[in-house]
Amino acid sequence: MFERYGTIAQGPLAQYVRSPLPAARRDAQQSGTGSKWKLSAFAQWMREQGRDFEALWAQVAHIVCKTLIAAQPMLQYQVLWREAAWQEGVLSS
Repeated sequence: MFERYGTIAQGPLAQYVRSPLPAARRDAQQSGTGSKWKLSAFAQWMREQGRDFEALWAQVAHIVCKTLIAAQPMLQYQVLWREAAWQEGVLSS
């Protein structure tokens, strides 16, 4: 199965990348550098850039809520199906 979130160092382009992992590992140890930031470091960086992090976070929360509302019928169906299957002995705990 194709891994959607693999890095370039693990894929077919790895031979063309000079040193993909050492820099990434170094950056991971420092907050606010590299490609993976802590949320607090990102918030601080946005504030330093004069951006409104709270407004962005409110928009993210709004999108998450809309997504959960849209997914609620399927989630409810899955819960009810698993409960019924468990009671019939199809699934074990």
